[in-house]
Amino acid sequence: MSNQGYRLIGVNLFMYEFVKSDKQYFYGTQFIGNNSYQENLDYLRLLHESDKKVFRAPINLGNLAIGKFRLRPL
Repeated sequence: MSNQGYRLIGVNLFMYEFVKSDKQYFYGTQFIGNNSYQENLDYLRLLHESDKKVFRAPINLGNLAIGKFRLRPL
């Protein structure tokens, strides 16, 4: 999406919202679930101080559990 000139402006559960832009953007994904709470706060503070835009999503996004039945997409 970034190569086509789209800028990510929001993440909401299953929806990623982009707007068309004339600039090129770079995106990265970082899993921070193994860090301590304080390490996560420090890391997020570092990103904000570096002028990085941060979007957070739950780790189990896309999993569905009803009773004992579980669906986990590939």
